[in-house]
Amino acid sequence: MAETGKKMKYYILLGIVILTAAGLRLYRLDYHSMWDDEARTYLAGTTDTLGGALSFTIAVDYGTPPGNLLPRYLLTKIFGKSTYVFTLPSVIFSLLGIFLYFLLFSRLAGNKTALLACILIAIHPEEISYAMTPRNYAVLNTVIPLSFLLLILAVKKQKYLWYFFHGISLALCYYAHLLTAGIALSQGVIIIFLLLSGRGNLSINRLRLFTGFSLSIAVSAVLFLPWLLELFKIKLHTSLNPFVSGPSWHSPLDIVYIFVFGRGPFKIITLLLVLPGILKLYKDKPFLPVALVEVLAVSAFVSWLLMHANFFHVRYVIFLLPVFLLLPAAGIAEISEKLRQIFPRYKLSAAVSLLLVLFLFASSSGKLADWYRKGRAYDGNWKEAAHRMQSLYQPGDAIIIPYFHAMIFSVYSSLPVYFINNSAPSFISISDFSKYNRRPWKNINLNLYNGKQYAAEFGGKNVWLLCIRNLSSAENTDTEGASLSRFTEKTGVHPCGEKILGHSYIYFYRLGNGIIH
Repeated sequence: MAETGKKMKYYILLGIVILTAAGLRLYRLDYHSMWDDEARTYLAGTTDTLGGALSFTIAVDYGTPPGNLLPRYLLTKIFGKSTYVFTLPSVIFSLLGIFLYFLLFSRLAGNKTALLACILIAIHPEEISYAMTPRNYAVLNTVIPLSFLLLILAVKKQKYLWYFFHGISLALCYYAHLLTAGIALSQGVIIIFLLLSGRGNLSINRLRLFTGFSLSIAVSAVLFLPWLLELFKIKLHTSLNPFVSGPSWHSPLDIVYIFVFGRGPFKIITLLLVLPGILKLYKDKPFLPVALVEVLAVSAFVSWLLMHANFFHVRYVIFLLPVFLLLPAAGIAEISEKLRQIFPRYKLSAAVSLLLVLFLFASSSGKLADWYRKGRAYDGNWKEAAHRMQSLYQPGDAIIIPYFHAMIFSVYSSLPVYFINNSAPSFISISDFSKYNRRPWKNINLNLYNGKQYAAEFGGKNVWLLCIRNLSSAENTDTEGASLSRFTEKTGVHPCGEKILGHSYIYFYRLGNGIIH
């Protein structure tokens, strides 16, 4: 009875943690303009039919399986198309993930450490920011702990049915993100270790363990096969690879700094908590810290390989953050226990745990405030630009926007847009965009465009050119800048008139009535 009451206390505290996490994630949800990847996901997920949504995803986001898209598609069908409704599932998955991680961590490290880990997940700025992003990162916080929970149950019960369920959970991981292949491999390493050493449970039937996990892998592969065939089709007919090199904005050390709390010298606090955390976990279950480090290392290594030795952007390894946070959480629990031994008063140790958590949160409050204020701010405030263009637009006007930013603009406006790009990749079809979204979009391929074609297309029209940077800026070295430079070079058209709006780095140019300057 006392044990039940104690467990209920932890679930009540967990409920408070989840409510706090919900408040942190719902505050300013959908406040900022979407960025490139979010816009592509939104345009794919708000098509009229499910088949169109999947086809659109293959066309513009071929490396992203549809596990993230389907719940958003269904939710917008029920509650209507809006960026808020489309983003909301990320919050739901994030909160569900906190609950699942509590179930997982409590089995591994006890209720107290599990609760502390969930508190850190709830208040971590990176966890909050990705839970407010309508991409697949928050989905991983649900499917990954689910797969580990089912693996533990399968190993414990030694029933093929549980391995079958585990295989389904692995397939859900693949459908959420291709990089979760690292999760499957890390689980395979754990199974191999159990087979060779017999650690964890000496009564394990090794043959049942081997055949059961093989069943899990087979089930996950069969369930993922339909999407895998689509990827092979893309690879067969194009030179594209679903595993493309991502932006190398961070070094491995930067990733560690992003994972820890605080800024500047305060980052060391989280790292200092990791050491007593490892010692506590090793003392309670010697195999556990080894398994945690193995999951972190193997999953990161697989991401590194699949991204062509370039996974060093935090979003490619963000799914490992909750696993990492178990270590400082265990460190806080260890310090708390030592204090209780020295000062046998529970309230003192609980107060120290609370103070450490509050300190970690306070040390990261500046980073969190920056997120609430600026968002990702990768691509400017196209939400405001779309509203501004709506007031300026007259029937017959032509709007030209560099390719990726044209998609963001189209999230907030149904006005006809010309997509400008240097060389549209073969998997991108503007006509497909128009078909699936019923949008009047057209493409301007600058490799084929010249002044005569410009005059024929835009003659007599009032032409608007929207871009992030000033056309005369020497900073135009990125893809958009190159597109704009090529545009003026190939067409002979240069901006006339003054900048209409210069907010959030988005500039409006009136090119005149189709006149070649």
